Amino acid sequence: MTIDSIAIIRDIFLIVSAGVLVVAVVLGGLVAFRLYRSIQRTAQNVEAISGVLLESVARPLSHLPTLVELGRTALGWVQEYRARQGRYQEDDEE
Repeated sequence: MTIDSIAIIRDIFLIVSAGVLVVAVVLGGLVAFRLYRSIQRTAQNVEAISGVLLESVARPLSHLPTLVELGRTALGWVQEYRARQGRYQEDDEE
């Protein structure tokens, strides 16, 4: 093998390697673009689902402290009424 044949083999190897690299970059770009579109659609779906959850779950739950406070107040009134009734019954028994 002469130096010329080694140089030709080197040049062919460089050309083939560059071609493979170009094809790999193009295919990688296509895969990345398709993946980006898929991720974008998924993000839009997640945003829509979170909006539905906000309307159907979070907003009604925001009223829960008010309802608990109302229930606590009503329970306090009932306990106060029962305590008064107990005092009236004790007065009647004496």
